[in-house]
Amino acid sequence: MEKILKLRIKSAGKNISNVSYLMLVSNVIPVIAFFHIRNLELSDISEIGKYYLIYGIVYLVIAILIIVNIYNAGNNLSLCDIELSEREVEVKETKEIWNFKDNKRLEIISKNNVIIGAEAFMNDEIAPDGEYEYINGTGKLIIRDGKVEKKVS
Repeated sequence: MEKILKLRIKSAGKNISNVSYLMLVSNVIPVIAFFHIRNLELSDISEIGKYYLIYGIVYLVIAILIIVNIYNAGNNLSLCDIELSEREVEVKETKEIWNFKDNKRLEIISKNNVIIGAEAFMNDEIAPDGEYEYINGTGKLIIRDGKVEKKVS
């Protein structure tokens, strides 16, 4: 995933770089057109329309390329933002050993330290259903289908 993120950022940078070159060319085209048409003889006045049309089409193509490159750069950067946001919400798995009365010992595997719904194991096997009372008598865990269903205080 790290490699994809770097490639997207690099691609966005390249798109923005392309935009700068295209903007430069698009600003030079009217100057070239001005000097080209200015040097035409008055007898070639009918040709001016053709030149304007050619310069206009080139200018339009460059404008479309600018828009496409800006869109691609924005899209790549927004995908990077989405991937970075997903990383912030990554699930962290925690394993803890809990001791209960009657020498019962459970390994609780929780996600983001949320006990309800956490997996419960006893001796490397899924914990049997039942109520597991804390050693100090202050509460208990209820296990159903190998998961913590309820925590009673």
